[in-house]
Amino acid sequence: MSTSRSKRNKIAHVRNGHINKQIGRCTQLKYDAAKAANAREWARAIELLEAVLEQHPDDVEAQEILARVYHHSGQIDNAKSVLKALLDIHPELTASLARLAQILAAEGQFEAALPFAERALAIHHDFPEALSIKAHILHALGRFTDTLKITKELIQLQPDNYVHWNNAGNFLRDLGKFDEAEKHYQRAISLTNEDTRPFSNLLTTKHYRPDASENEIYDFCLEWEKRFSPKKPTPRPSPENKKACRKLYIGLISDGFRNHPVGRMIIAALEKLPKHAYQFYAYSTNNISDDITRRFKKICNWQTISHFNDHELAEKIRGDRIDILIDLAGYHNNSRMLTMAKQPAPLLVKWVGGLINTTGLSTIDYLITDHIESPTGDDRYYTEKLIRMPDDYICYEPPGYIAPLSKPPALENGYITLGCFNNPCKINEPLLKEWALLMQQLPDSRLFLKGKQYSSEELCDNIRNVLNEKGIESYRIIFEGLSPHAHVFRAYNHVDIALDPWPYSGGLTTCEAFMMGVPVVTMSGPTFAGRHSATHLVNAGMPELVTHSWEEYRSRVLELASDLDSLAIIRSHLRTVLLQSPVCDADAFASHLNNALRAIWQRYCEGKQPEALSFNGQGQVTFADSPVPVTLQHTQADVDKADEDSPFRWEFEGKVVAINLGSQLMNAPIIKQMLDLGTLELIDFDPSCIFLNHPLRHHNSVHYYPNMALGNGHSATLYACQAEEQSGVLKPAPHDLMPQRLQQDLKVLAELKIGTVSLDLTKNIPTVNWLIIDGNVDAEEILNNSLKVLKDVLILQVSINFLRTHKSQPKFERISEIAQEAGLFFYNFFDYKHLNNEKQNSEPNESQLISASAIFLRRNKSESSSNIMKQAFLINNFYKNTQLTYNILMDGLNKKLANKYIRFINGDTHHSKTKFRKELKEKISLHEKEVFIYECTPL
Repeated sequence: MSTSRSKRNKIAHVRNGHINKQIGRCTQLKYDAAKAANAREWARAIELLEAVLEQHPDDVEAQEILARVYHHSGQIDNAKSVLKALLDIHPELTASLARLAQILAAEGQFEAALPFAERALAIHHDFPEALSIKAHILHALGRFTDTLKITKELIQLQPDNYVHWNNAGNFLRDLGKFDEAEKHYQRAISLTNEDTRPFSNLLTTKHYRPDASENEIYDFCLEWEKRFSPKKPTPRPSPENKKACRKLYIGLISDGFRNHPVGRMIIAALEKLPKHAYQFYAYSTNNISDDITRRFKKICNWQTISHFNDHELAEKIRGDRIDILIDLAGYHNNSRMLTMAKQPAPLLVKWVGGLINTTGLSTIDYLITDHIESPTGDDRYYTEKLIRMPDDYICYEPPGYIAPLSKPPALENGYITLGCFNNPCKINEPLLKEWALLMQQLPDSRLFLKGKQYSSEELCDNIRNVLNEKGIESYRIIFEGLSPHAHVFRAYNHVDIALDPWPYSGGLTTCEAFMMGVPVVTMSGPTFAGRHSATHLVNAGMPELVTHSWEEYRSRVLELASDLDSLAIIRSHLRTVLLQSPVCDADAFASHLNNALRAIWQRYCEGKQPEALSFNGQGQVTFADSPVPVTLQHTQADVDKADEDSPFRWEFEGKVVAINLGSQLMNAPIIKQMLDLGTLELIDFDPSCIFLNHPLRHHNSVHYYPNMALGNGHSATLYACQAEEQSGVLKPAPHDLMPQRLQQDLKVLAELKIGTVSLDLTKNIPTVNWLIIDGNVDAEEILNNSLKVLKDVLILQVSINFLRTHKSQPKFERISEIAQEAGLFFYNFFDYKHLNNEKQNSEPNESQLISASAIFLRRNKSESSSNIMKQAFLINNFYKNTQLTYNILMDGLNKKLANKYIRFINGDTHHSKTKFRKELKEKISLHEKEVFIYECTPL
């Protein structure tokens, strides 16, 4: 027994020694991993932690460290996966709970993040990390009273932590408490010499203050560089290839590659830039993703850089060999001005995002603006050279969920409702007093204020008190807090006139008000930040809404309010005015931006220093040091091998707009497919109500008009015949020489009065690409009343009867003459109908031919590439004519594209399968247009 016990003790001793060695080794590995993580050696840290977890998969500490490493190295999905698995087993881990809350909040999932922060605090009520992230979440959710309470608690817990003082400054600024905010920023600045955020926030806050002068703000902007720029900046990279006409690599840094003012104001234009001329790199400072994010990802090399410090980001940009780096953040959220100060690219440019003034950085070469934002003579207030765009400095694209227009609410209310939906921190006491004077002159008027911060009763009370002192009763002030963006548009239906704030103007808000038909009255402020509305209004063709004194401001509002009939007319037209203006003209803006980027690059290649750039009256680029316009060297569109091997794609702008009279178009499979994919807008006139119960008539993109035909705009008679296909507005004319069966088909069962539509007299008709006139109608009369519409039609299809069956049947010769005068030329016949009525095909057969559809095509080489693609698409997919499709592509576009098409038809590339199909590959939504890209792939 003693021997056996001795052996067991020996074995236990050996085993324990081995375990102790393992534990010691794992402890050392975890220590080394933490050390590697602190040195930002992420791959090394992960390798060490995985070694620990391979030995001890339940090691909680190793898993927590691994989650932290994943988080800080930008591997967000991995971090969430580790944390969720860990918390399922150990729900009491406060650090992990706080980290998961932080990750979800960074993705914009505030409602989902809050419970994790609260669970951490329920376990450890004064845990600083959990308190801090909870304050951030509550601020995002509009719970300002709770936010400030938590922040004050954090300052008491950690009075020397500058982060809490800085955050408190942000929360106070958002409530309009500028003096208190600045004191907190100053305290934060005194506690850190490295973090630029407190000073950047203080700089931004200066622009909201009505008592700050332009000179004072400019001097403060210069102070940032003195404090934070590297004492010995790294030399800029110098590319080996300095050819002016080569493809350029453009870097974009932003927090706003999403449904955000930055995203809304640049995406449409970037999509329009020539793809062969630029390669974009998007450096996103957050992990939020939505529909606009996905559009950026399609045109950019995408990189989330929230886990990069400024040095690492600068090195990343150098490694990507960026030619022109564009900052789209400024000193706002997730600012990367320290990266810009490190000069990681040959040319540095500032545009949009946080563009409220000069950056004050001598390292930034250019700033994109316009003549309204930066008036002539204001160059002295910028350290950058100004690129003055010929129109607006942005290109706005509204979202797809905009509410329908309504009448001015004053017509029903009996009083004027003034509104301001701008960030509430733009509302200050001097501004409120001016608004009070205005409301005194509009008896019983209301002031509707909407914004996240109005969930704070303290803020609302402060505003009420200021207005009450000026005689404005509280019941006349309406507050509305946080809501989804779509609700903001609907809220404009309760506003008659929008009031722009001062000295910090609205930007995106002004465009949104216009989209809802609400005129915006502004007074230009002293800085770039104060002129956003002014440039949008002037470029939208409404300069009279821009004022230069409070007296003029009030006068303009009173003029609008005094004539409700005129206000109603303005309201009904403002959306169209905006959409048709340079503010939303992506094509024009992209053209100007393309020229500006090529010009500054060309100047760089010539070894010249940056200089102010503008456009002359002919749209040519000029630099301030020379009156001679620049002869630009553009990149040639060379198709590389990868493009040649890629699948053939149908690519065109906008929907195909088709008008269909009486044909069987709704039964064609391609029509349903196009409607479902959103590539077709169908206007269907059905005089005989054949399709009254057809499932497609209720489709969003089908405009169905029963008991209506095309014609001269007067009433007509519908002759309902025994055979449905013989019914029409032409009177049947049976005769004895006809086959008995046909005579029976032409027997009139009823005569009904119907209306007709003259296309040329129809208002707001879209550009028609495809016009189909079928059935027994007077096609000559229809075409003579559609001459304006006809000039844009790409394909005209008209049914021609070869056997005399109706009175006044259209004659092919006359139809052909009218079509030719409109630039449409006969190509061939389609959809033959024979006497036996048993078969309909694309070729004649042995039975007697009754009718066929004549096809007329527009063959104009100067036609846009988009229209050529539309025409080719229809010829291929509806008319099934591959040879004609090939000819259209060859003549109208280019040989390579035509050959690529025919290769796919013949199925002789490595993409070949066994059967031809069409599928939607990509859909890019624009404001009132869409780009549709199809991929044709043999199965």
